[in-house]
Amino acid sequence: MNHNKKPDSIVIVIVLTTLILSFIISKPDKDNFSKPKEKIRKEIDRHSDNSSFIKMVRPRVLLEGLSVGGLNVMQINHLLHKWSREKRIEPQNAFIFENEIFNSKVGRSIDIKKTLQDVLSAKAEDNISCSYTTIAPTINKEVLDNRSIFYLKTRNKSNIKGRILGHYTTYLVNNAPNRRNNIKIALEGVNYYQLKRGEEFSFNKVIGLPTKEKGYKAAPIIDSGKFIPKIGGGICQVSTTLYNAILEANLKITERHRHSKDLSYVKEGRDATVVPKEKDFKFVNDTDNSIIILTDIIDRYVAVYIIEEIRN
Repeated sequence: MNHNKKPDSIVIVIVLTTLILSFIISKPDKDNFSKPKEKIRKEIDRHSDNSSFIKMVRPRVLLEGLSVGGLNVMQINHLLHKWSREKRIEPQNAFIFENEIFNSKVGRSIDIKKTLQDVLSAKAEDNISCSYTTIAPTINKEVLDNRSIFYLKTRNKSNIKGRILGHYTTYLVNNAPNRRNNIKIALEGVNYYQLKRGEEFSFNKVIGLPTKEKGYKAAPIIDSGKFIPKIGGGICQVSTTLYNAILEANLKITERHRHSKDLSYVKEGRDATVVPKEKDFKFVNDTDNSIIILTDIIDRYVAVYIIEEIRN
C-alpha cells in the first residue's frame, strides 16, 4: 500500500512547490494575498488519489501475456493505441467478379476504453485479454445485389442515404509490391470523392502527378506496346476499373483513351489509360443527384463503387 502512495505524494510536493514559487515571484495583488490557500487546494484536489493520471495497475498484472503491473493510465493508454493500429482488421466490402458475388466480412478493432477498465480493475496474477469491437463493412451482399438503399458515412463523417449506381472489379494479375503500392495510393486518392450534379471528374486532376514524394514507386507501364518501369506504374488499373464502373452507372464519358497493348485484367476494349498532362479519363455526373466514388482493394481484387445520393 505504501508503495502505491508514493506517486501521489511526489505529485503533491511538485504541485505545492510550483504554486508557492509562482505565488512568490508573481506581482502581488489582492487575489494572491487573500486566496492563496484556495488555489493550492484546487491543484492538490486535481492531482488527488482519484486522478486517472496517477492511477496505477496492480503488481503482477498481465495484458495479453505482457507484464503491465505498475504502469499508469497514460502508459496503458499509449500501449493500447499502438496495439489498436497493429491489430486492427479492416472490414471487407462485398464485390462482384466475373458474375460471382463475394460476401462482405466484418472487421475488428481493440475497444480501448473497455480494455483499459479491465486492466485497471485487474487483480495480481490476472492475465487480461483485449476486448474488441466489430467494424461493419460499408457494402454488404444485399446492398450490392439488390441495389437497396443504405447509409454511407462520408469523409466529413456525415451520414447520407444512397444506393449503388455502378460497380466493377478487376483482378490483380500482377501483384508485385511496387505495383500494388501504387494502385493502393491511387485508390485512396479517389476514395470518397464526391461529384455534384453536372460536375466533371478528371482522373489526372484528382490523382495529380504520381511522384516519389507521394509514395509512388517504379512499376511497369505500357509505352508504345512495351512494358517499361516508371514511377506510378499500375495506376491505369484504377482508371480502368473506374471506367467500367462508370459504364455500368451509365454516366456520360467525356474523355477516354485505350492502351497500345491489350491488358490481362480486363476484356479487350474495356481499358482506360492515363498519362499525366497527355491522356486523361473524364466523365460527367449527369444524374439528378450527387454521386460518391468508393474504392477498395480486397486481397487481389480492385473494386470501385459508384454511389448515388438519395435525398428523399
